[in-house]
Amino acid sequence: MAASRLPNGFLDLSDIPDHLLALTTSNAAESPLLRLPPELREQIFRYASSGNRVLMKHDPDDVKASKPFHAEVFQDGTRRRLTLSHTGMNLALVSRQLYCETVTLPYVHNTFALVLDMRGLDITDFHLFLSLFFKVSMPQQRTAIQALFIRGDATTLVESILALKAQHANVTLPGLRKVIIVPRHRDLSLSTLLEDSSWKKCWEEQVDVEGRKIEMLMLQGGERRA
Repeated sequence: MAASRLPNGFLDLSDIPDHLLALTTSNAAESPLLRLPPELREQIFRYASSGNRVLMKHDPDDVKASKPFHAEVFQDGTRRRLTLSHTGMNLALVSRQLYCETVTLPYVHNTFALVLDMRGLDITDFHLFLSLFFKVSMPQQRTAIQALFIRGDATTLVESILALKAQHANVTLPGLRKVIIVPRHRDLSLSTLLEDSSWKKCWEEQVDVEGRKIEMLMLQGGERRA
């Protein structure tokens, strides 16, 4: 019988089928990894599944796409593309116990990057992305995401990000703590934005909801600017 789902969307693995009981018990008792104290396992799993940038692509003009998104994983800070087997992001597929202990870790400890299409971002596409992501993701996945990385036209990006404000920051991505925006190469509007901090003040006023702060960073040429 297939496992049922919890209200948060994840599998309910609390009831172990009879034919898996012996294997599950043996794994928990004999596996060198699973016998470690929980806090050590958590450190190992976190290390194995972190340090990546998950590039989520959506092209609104691709009518042939079978899924709204497809993802590519890169080692954070590099252009090195990784397979899921090299990122630790598939740890949850190994066993029932690992599923329970690791299913949210890739969302918590990696940065999710948005690229909607090759033309860059605009406000309409950004809202579409959020609404689509809300439909295809599970509540605990959205809650676990803490860092968002977005590249595009600087002026439009700031306008789009400001549109997150309360409803998106608390409904679509309720766990969000940091937004990193990277203007496209040779974006002439960037210097003006960096000199005018009104966008940052506007951002801080809009996302300070129930005492929760979301940091916004702007990067240029590898240098951190806010």
